[in-house]
Amino acid sequence: MSPQDTLIIGSDSRPPVLFDGKYYQWLHRITQYIDYKGDKRERAQGDMEAKNITMQAIPYELFENVDSNTSAKDIWDEIRRQQEGYDMTSVTKLNKALGLYEDFKQEPEELLKDTYRCFNGILNE
Repeated sequence: MSPQDTLIIGSDSRPPVLFDGKYYQWLHRITQYIDYKGDKRERAQGDMEAKNITMQAIPYELFENVDSNTSAKDIWDEIRRQQEGYDMTSVTKLNKALGLYEDFKQEPEELLKDTYRCFNGILNE
């Protein structure tokens, strides 16, 4: 098992880490981790514990955007909003690239070199 796999899965002592594009996997694992920790401790400190665990499990770039939230639910809502937005942006970009690829054709009188350059531009988007 690679070190990144360990970070994604987590362990009894470390929460799973959120990586770009892996939000739904992380959501399932972090929920299990918090429930596991919550069963071992009193529920009175549940929100603070969930907030601390979540803050440890997210990348610094995301931490900067959610650290001002006061409850674990607010943090989770903001993470969900940002990650689902990330997923939608990726899907939108992919659909745009696929559309350009499918509509691609060589223009009459266009040199092969120019066609190749245009095609390469589409692939690199």
